[in-house]
Amino acid sequence: MRIVLLALIALLLAAPAADACARRDTGPRWVIVRAESDSEEGGLRSCDRRTGRDRILSAPTFTYGAPDYVPRGTRVDAWTQQGPRVAWIEVRADPATMTASIVALDVSGGPRRRVVVARTPVVTYVQPLGLTRLHSGSLAYSVWDDPAAPADTRRRLVVRRPEGRTRVALRGDIGRVDRDDRYTVRWASVTGGDAAGYLDFARPPRREGCPVRERFASTRWYGDVRVTRADYGVDLGVFRVCVRGSGRDPVFARDGDNETFGNGTTLKVIGADGTLLGTATSQFSRYDGCQYATVTVHDATNGRALGSERTGCDKAGQTAAFRRLLAAQRARS
Repeated sequence: MRIVLLALIALLLAAPAADACARRDTGPRWVIVRAESDSEEGGLRSCDRRTGRDRILSAPTFTYGAPDYVPRGTRVDAWTQQGPRVAWIEVRADPATMTASIVALDVSGGPRRRVVVARTPVVTYVQPLGLTRLHSGSLAYSVWDDPAAPADTRRRLVVRRPEGRTRVALRGDIGRVDRDDRYTVRWASVTGGDAAGYLDFARPPRREGCPVRERFASTRWYGDVRVTRADYGVDLGVFRVCVRGSGRDPVFARDGDNETFGNGTTLKVIGADGTLLGTATSQFSRYDGCQYATVTVHDATNGRALGSERTGCDKAGQTAAFRRLLAAQRARS
């Protein structure tokens, strides 16, 4: 009885992986899944749902084996897919070196040759590269320019067109790269922080002269000023501001607890005067609640902070601080 029960448990654990490549006549034809085992990690395989056939794209051979527990073998850190076109980050390690490559492959009946798009040394055990697909079929990825260079210049954000042409879109402290929507990628910096930057690779649609973005739901109009917000998990909110008809919506603020388990900030818009936008960012802790707030006046045309004042958590005090900041801006103009 015990043997039968153990066999049944093993069958149930294996069912999801087997089902991923089950033959189906509807839904996406090409599915990319992990290929793993108990002692090996991080492989990749493709499944043709019309035929039920699967194929190993990168064998899972990465181990920290005894006696020295030095990393050896190959693993896949991340992958991205658009139909049959697949790209992944492949890390190869031996006792002396560790390198990471971005590999591209068409798993359909087209060219089946693996193309190594980029290769770089791994200088830390953190994911060394980032990549994502754009709606045009292009591949966007980050690579080391020079690991010894300053953080703000040592990475490149590269775009590779389907036909193979590449261009450097940006240089800077660029780490993980993600697809924010059909038109935009975002990246996190190597040195810390989420959603550190955004770059449009195509022009987003517009409504009332402001970009319309899938992740940013409209919060509110303040006269001709629109504020939108996107949430990334439970610990980060990103705000954009747009003046009606400008066609631009720069990021101007962020809030959240940044994975500090209840310590962080909460931002709210407290008013606007023309193209001057006022926000109150409350600093809170999981033990004491709101501790204080910082009221800031922003230029809505470019998102730049023009001045700020620290105040209490009460609404009346925040409103009074906003009026003082507005008066100071009018005096300067």
